[in-house]
Amino acid sequence: SGSRLLGVANSLFRRGHLQRAQLAYREILLRDPDDLTVQRLLQRAMGAAEPGAVFERFRHDGNEAIAALQADPEAAAAGGAPATTLIEQRIVELYEDGSRYVETHELRRLNDPDGVEMYGNAEDPAAAGEVLLLRTVDTSGKEYVPVRIQQGYSMPGVFVEWRYRDHHEAPADGVLAFDGFVFGSFADDIRLAELIVIRPKGHKMEIRTRGFDKPSEVIDLEDGREALRYAVHDKKRLVPDTSMPPLSEMVPMVVAGKDRTIG
Repeated sequence: SGSRLLGVANSLFRRGHLQRAQLAYREILLRDPDDLTVQRLLQRAMGAAEPGAVFERFRHDGNEAIAALQADPEAAAAGGAPATTLIEQRIVELYEDGSRYVETHELRRLNDPDGVEMYGNAEDPAAAGEVLLLRTVDTSGKEYVPVRIQQGYSMPGVFVEWRYRDHHEAPADGVLAFDGFVFGSFADDIRLAELIVIRPKGHKMEIRTRGFDKPSEVIDLEDGREALRYAVHDKKRLVPDTSMPPLSEMVPMVVAGKDRTIG
Protein backbone atom coordinates (compact mmCIF):
# COMPACT_ATOMS: atom_id res chain seq x y z
CA SER A 1 0.00 0.00 0.00
CA GLY A 2 1.00 3.64 -0.36
CA SER A 3 1.23 4.19 3.40
CA ARG A 4 3.47 1.15 3.80
CA LEU A 5 5.78 2.30 0.99
CA LEU A 6 5.94 5.77 2.54
CA GLY A 7 6.98 4.21 5.83
CA VAL A 8 9.73 2.27 4.06
CA ALA A 9 10.91 5.41 2.24
CA ASN A 10 11.02 7.43 5.46
CA SER A 11 12.95 4.64 7.21
CA LEU A 12 15.50 4.56 4.39
CA PHE A 13 15.87 8.31 4.60
CA ARG A 14 16.41 8.30 8.37
CA ARG A 15 19.07 5.59 8.02
CA GLY A 16 20.93 7.59 5.38
CA HIS A 17 20.09 5.41 2.36
CA LEU A 18 19.26 8.46 0.28
CA GLN A 19 19.34 6.93 -3.21
CA ARG A 20 16.98 4.13 -2.20
CA ALA A 21 14.73 6.62 -0.37
CA GLN A 22 14.53 8.73 -3.52
CA LEU A 23 13.48 5.71 -5.57
CA ALA A 24 10.76 4.88 -3.05
CA TYR A 25 9.45 8.46 -2.96
CA ARG A 26 9.42 8.57 -6.78
CA GLU A 27 7.42 5.34 -6.88
CA ILE A 28 4.82 6.89 -4.57
CA LEU A 29 4.66 9.97 -6.80
CA LEU A 30 4.01 7.80 -9.85
CA ARG A 31 0.76 6.83 -8.13
CA ASP A 32 -0.05 10.29 -6.78
CA PRO A 33 2.06 13.00 -8.47
CA ASP A 34 0.28 15.80 -6.59
CA ASP A 35 1.20 14.57 -3.08
CA LEU A 36 2.90 17.70 -1.73
CA THR A 37 4.21 15.97 1.39
CA VAL A 38 6.06 13.36 -0.64
CA GLN A 39 7.31 16.04 -3.02
CA ARG A 40 8.93 17.78 -0.05
CA LEU A 41 10.41 14.54 1.25
CA LEU A 42 11.90 13.74 -2.15
CA GLN A 43 13.51 17.18 -2.40
CA ARG A 44 14.96 16.74 1.10
CA ALA A 45 16.36 13.30 0.20
CA MET A 46 17.97 14.85 -2.89
CA GLY A 47 19.61 17.52 -0.76
CA ALA A 48 17.66 20.24 -2.55
CA ALA A 49 15.60 23.01 -1.06
CA GLU A 50 12.10 21.85 -0.22
CA PRO A 51 9.36 23.15 -2.53
CA GLY A 52 8.23 26.54 -1.31
CA ALA A 53 11.12 26.99 1.12
CA VAL A 54 11.83 30.51 -0.22
CA PHE A 55 8.22 31.66 -0.53
CA GLU A 56 8.12 33.34 2.87
CA ARG A 57 10.39 36.19 1.78
CA PHE A 58 7.92 37.19 -0.94
CA ARG A 59 4.71 37.03 1.07
CA HIS A 60 2.53 39.99 2.02
CA ASP A 61 0.73 40.51 5.31
CA GLY A 62 -3.03 40.64 4.88
CA ASN A 63 -3.70 42.64 8.04
CA GLU A 64 -1.24 45.30 6.93
CA ALA A 65 -2.93 45.50 3.53
CA ILE A 66 -6.37 45.89 5.13
CA ALA A 67 -5.10 48.62 7.47
CA ALA A 68 -3.47 50.49 4.57
CA LEU A 69 -6.70 50.44 2.58
CA GLN A 70 -8.79 51.63 5.51
CA ALA A 71 -6.33 54.48 6.16
CA ASP A 72 -6.72 55.77 2.59
CA PRO A 73 -10.28 57.16 2.12
CA GLU A 74 -9.87 57.62 -1.61
CA ALA A 75 -8.67 54.08 -2.16
CA ALA A 76 -11.26 52.69 0.25
CA ALA A 77 -14.12 54.09 -1.86
CA ALA A 78 -15.60 51.18 -3.83
CA GLY A 79 -16.19 53.27 -6.96
CA GLY A 80 -18.76 50.84 -8.35
CA ALA A 81 -16.45 47.80 -8.48
CA PRO A 82 -18.05 44.63 -7.05
CA ALA A 83 -14.76 43.85 -5.27
CA THR A 84 -11.46 45.47 -4.43
CA THR A 85 -8.40 43.25 -4.70
CA LEU A 86 -5.83 44.23 -2.10
CA ILE A 87 -3.44 41.39 -2.96
CA GLU A 88 -3.39 39.04 -5.92
CA GLN A 89 -0.09 37.22 -5.84
CA ARG A 90 1.18 34.09 -7.51
CA ILE A 91 4.59 32.55 -6.78
CA VAL A 92 5.76 29.97 -9.32
CA GLU A 93 8.77 27.79 -8.47
CA LEU A 94 9.99 25.90 -11.56
CA TYR A 95 12.17 22.80 -11.64
CA GLU A 96 14.49 21.55 -14.34
CA ASP A 97 12.17 18.70 -15.33
CA GLY A 98 9.35 21.18 -16.03
CA SER A 99 7.36 20.51 -12.86
CA ARG A 100 6.32 23.51 -10.81
CA TYR A 101 5.11 24.44 -7.35
CA VAL A 102 2.65 27.32 -7.19
CA GLU A 103 1.43 29.39 -4.26
CA THR A 104 -1.51 31.75 -4.69
CA HIS A 105 -2.45 34.50 -2.21
CA GLU A 106 -5.59 36.58 -2.72
CA LEU A 107 -7.17 39.17 -0.44
CA ARG A 108 -10.33 41.02 -1.47
CA ARG A 109 -12.91 43.33 -0.03
CA LEU A 110 -16.37 42.41 -1.27
CA ASN A 111 -18.12 45.66 -2.02
CA ASP A 112 -21.62 44.50 -2.95
CA PRO A 113 -23.72 41.33 -3.41
CA ASP A 114 -22.20 40.77 -6.85
CA GLY A 115 -18.76 40.58 -5.23
CA VAL A 116 -20.10 38.15 -2.64
CA GLU A 117 -21.52 35.96 -5.39
CA MET A 118 -18.23 35.97 -7.30
CA TYR A 119 -15.87 35.25 -4.41
CA GLY A 120 -17.91 34.19 -1.40
CA ASN A 121 -17.68 30.45 -2.01
CA ALA A 122 -13.86 30.27 -2.09
CA GLU A 123 -13.99 27.87 -5.04
CA ASP A 124 -10.30 28.08 -5.99
CA PRO A 125 -8.84 27.17 -2.57
CA ALA A 126 -11.50 24.47 -2.20
CA ALA A 127 -9.96 22.72 -5.22
CA ALA A 128 -6.33 23.29 -4.21
CA GLY A 129 -3.78 20.67 -3.23
CA GLU A 130 -2.94 22.39 0.07
CA VAL A 131 -4.74 25.28 1.80
CA LEU A 132 -2.52 27.41 4.03
CA LEU A 133 -4.91 30.24 4.93
CA LEU A 134 -8.65 30.73 4.64
CA ARG A 135 -10.48 33.48 6.50
CA THR A 136 -13.15 36.16 6.45
CA VAL A 137 -12.85 39.50 8.25
CA ASP A 138 -16.18 41.26 8.79
CA THR A 139 -16.86 44.99 9.03
CA SER A 140 -16.19 45.02 12.78
CA GLY A 141 -12.78 43.41 12.29
CA LYS A 142 -13.91 40.03 13.62
CA GLU A 143 -12.22 37.10 11.90
CA TYR A 144 -13.86 33.85 10.87
CA VAL A 145 -12.13 30.66 9.80
CA PRO A 146 -12.97 29.15 7.38
CA VAL A 147 -14.52 31.68 5.01
CA ARG A 148 -17.98 32.57 6.22
CA ILE A 149 -19.90 34.56 3.63
CA GLN A 150 -23.63 34.12 3.96
CA GLN A 151 -26.65 36.32 3.38
CA GLY A 152 -26.06 38.26 6.59
CA TYR A 153 -22.49 39.05 5.52
CA SER A 154 -23.26 40.41 2.06
CA MET A 155 -22.64 44.02 3.01
CA PRO A 156 -19.86 46.34 1.88
CA GLY A 157 -16.61 45.98 3.74
CA VAL A 158 -16.25 42.22 4.23
CA PHE A 159 -12.77 40.86 3.41
CA VAL A 160 -11.98 37.34 2.22
CA GLU A 161 -8.43 36.01 2.13
CA TRP A 162 -6.86 32.74 1.09
CA ARG A 163 -3.45 31.29 0.41
CA TYR A 164 -3.06 27.87 -1.18
CA ARG A 165 -0.55 25.71 -3.05
CA ASP A 166 -0.63 23.31 -5.96
CA HIS A 167 1.97 21.03 -7.50
CA HIS A 168 2.00 20.51 -11.27
CA GLU A 169 3.85 17.45 -12.50
CA ALA A 170 6.46 17.63 -15.25
CA PRO A 171 5.06 17.69 -18.80
CA ALA A 172 6.09 14.94 -21.17
CA ASP A 173 8.22 17.34 -23.23
CA GLY A 174 9.89 18.84 -20.15
CA VAL A 175 9.19 22.41 -21.30
CA LEU A 176 9.24 24.94 -18.48
CA ALA A 177 5.89 26.69 -18.46
CA PHE A 178 3.28 28.35 -16.28
CA ASP A 179 -0.24 29.60 -16.78
CA GLY A 180 -0.66 33.17 -17.94
CA PHE A 181 -1.01 35.78 -15.19
CA VAL A 182 -3.29 38.70 -16.09
CA PHE A 183 -2.75 42.03 -14.33
CA GLY A 184 -6.26 43.43 -14.57
CA SER A 185 -9.95 42.65 -14.11
CA PHE A 186 -13.43 43.43 -15.36
CA ALA A 187 -14.75 43.08 -11.80
CA ASP A 188 -12.08 44.29 -9.35
CA ASP A 189 -10.15 47.43 -8.66
CA ILE A 190 -6.65 46.10 -7.92
CA ARG A 191 -4.26 47.49 -5.33
CA LEU A 192 -1.49 44.98 -6.04
CA ALA A 193 -1.16 42.24 -8.65
CA GLU A 194 2.15 40.41 -8.45
CA LEU A 195 3.79 37.43 -10.10
CA ILE A 196 7.04 35.89 -8.81
CA VAL A 197 8.80 33.41 -11.11
CA ILE A 198 11.62 31.35 -9.59
CA ARG A 199 13.53 29.55 -12.31
CA PRO A 200 16.20 26.82 -12.03
CA LYS A 201 19.81 27.88 -11.75
CA GLY A 202 21.36 28.58 -15.14
CA HIS A 203 18.11 27.94 -17.00
CA LYS A 204 17.01 30.61 -19.47
CA MET A 205 13.36 29.95 -20.18
CA GLU A 206 11.19 31.86 -22.62
CA ILE A 207 8.91 34.29 -20.81
CA ARG A 208 6.56 36.39 -22.93
CA THR A 209 5.08 39.61 -21.61
CA ARG A 210 2.65 42.34 -22.51
CA GLY A 211 2.97 45.66 -20.72
CA PHE A 212 6.40 44.92 -19.26
CA ASP A 213 9.67 45.82 -20.95
CA LYS A 214 11.45 43.85 -18.24
CA PRO A 215 10.68 42.41 -14.79
CA SER A 216 9.85 44.92 -12.07
CA GLU A 217 12.71 43.39 -10.09
CA VAL A 218 15.27 40.59 -10.44
CA ILE A 219 16.20 38.94 -7.13
CA ASP A 220 19.24 36.71 -6.65
CA LEU A 221 18.50 33.90 -4.22
CA GLU A 222 21.06 32.44 -1.84
CA ASP A 223 21.13 29.08 -3.65
CA GLY A 224 22.09 30.64 -6.99
CA ARG A 225 18.61 30.70 -8.47
CA GLU A 226 16.92 33.84 -9.73
CA ALA A 227 13.45 35.21 -8.98
CA LEU A 228 11.73 37.51 -11.46
CA ARG A 229 9.10 39.84 -10.03
CA TYR A 230 6.37 41.44 -12.11
CA ALA A 231 4.02 43.84 -10.33
CA VAL A 232 1.23 46.30 -11.10
CA HIS A 233 -0.19 48.71 -8.52
CA ASP A 234 -3.50 50.59 -8.31
CA LYS A 235 -5.18 49.42 -11.50
CA LYS A 236 -8.85 50.28 -11.89
CA ARG A 237 -11.16 47.68 -13.32
CA LEU A 238 -12.18 47.76 -16.96
CA VAL A 239 -15.91 48.20 -17.26
CA PRO A 240 -16.99 45.40 -19.59
CA ASP A 241 -18.56 46.10 -22.94
CA THR A 242 -19.80 43.62 -25.54
CA SER A 243 -17.50 45.12 -28.19
CA MET A 244 -14.36 44.65 -26.08
CA PRO A 245 -11.67 42.07 -26.92
CA PRO A 246 -10.74 39.50 -24.23
CA LEU A 247 -9.27 40.89 -21.02
CA SER A 248 -5.93 39.18 -21.74
CA GLU A 249 -5.53 41.39 -24.81
CA MET A 250 -6.15 44.65 -22.93
CA VAL A 251 -4.05 44.50 -19.77
CA PRO A 252 -0.48 43.51 -18.83
CA MET A 253 0.18 39.77 -18.92
CA VAL A 254 3.05 37.33 -18.35
CA VAL A 255 3.15 33.75 -19.62
CA ALA A 256 5.65 31.00 -20.46
CA GLY A 257 5.49 27.75 -22.39
CA LYS A 258 3.10 26.69 -25.13
CA ASP A 259 0.43 29.28 -24.31
CA ARG A 260 0.63 31.62 -27.31
CA THR A 261 -1.77 34.26 -25.96
CA ILE A 262 1.19 36.60 -26.31
CA GLY A 263 3.14 36.33 -29.58
